[in-house]
Amino acid sequence: MSPERYPPSTARLATRLDRARARRAAAEAARLAAEEAAEESRRPIRGEKGDTGEPGPVGPVGPVGPKGDPGEPGEPGESGSDGRDGVPGPPGEPGAPGTPGKDGSAGRDGKDGEPGPGGIQGARGPKGEKGEPGEAGADGYGGGIGPGVESVRFVSGSESFMVNSVEWPAGSLVKTRRGRAKIVFPAAAPGGGGGGTAAPIAWNEVPSGAVDSSNPTFTLAQGPDPVGAMMLFKNGILQRVGSGNDFTISGTTITFLAGNIPQTDDILACTYQW
Repeated sequence: MSPERYPPSTARLATRLDRARARRAAAEAARLAAEEAAEESRRPIRGEKGDTGEPGPVGPVGPVGPKGDPGEPGEPGESGSDGRDGVPGPPGEPGAPGTPGKDGSAGRDGKDGEPGPGGIQGARGPKGEKGEPGEAGADGYGGGIGPGVESVRFVSGSESFMVNSVEWPAGSLVKTRRGRAKIVFPAAAPGGGGGGTAAPIAWNEVPSGAVDSSNPTFTLAQGPDPVGAMMLFKNGILQRVGSGNDFTISGTTITFLAGNIPQTDDILACTYQW
């Protein structure tokens, strides 16, 4: 029996069994040959030796011998195909909350949207109750300034200042409102008086310069002389000259101080001697 018919673990045992059978077969063949030789010797005439016959059938397997030594490990077999995915397990426990991230930098302000259309005027409501009396109205116009008056004192709270050496045209008025004052001149310049020649006066001259909310510098046609007689108005409000006030002047150049720069659509007018 060939060792290939046995498992690898009993290969050596099968080999030994095959060798034992071969020896027994050889001994049997030798015995038969001896018997035949003896029989031939008893025969009167011996013929030629015939051909060796075909081997007989293999006898039954003998008892299993003792366990042989383990054989050498065989070569690893090819990897099998992947098995099917298992059934998904139950969901795990939720993890702990993470640490909050840092606040991002603030985004830039968006552009203002276009004004929406005006709503429909609602129905007129019922007449309300009579309200409390309002505050006192603005001061009225002062009396006319006579042509002989050469100075006017303006008072605002605890402060006051004088405007001197001015030839006021007849019909001029002093108008006050909430502690501020302005001069209202008549439409025409005053007529000439008798005697000597009066100093020329520029009435309500508009200084040249861009009124654009950023330009502080404006220019007059002439240099005021004296500067104390100069009156510069912004939107009808008399401005105060000097450092720390509303504006300064050098020659014909007017410079508005920071915080008092004329805004777009403001109206400037200046009256001065020169």
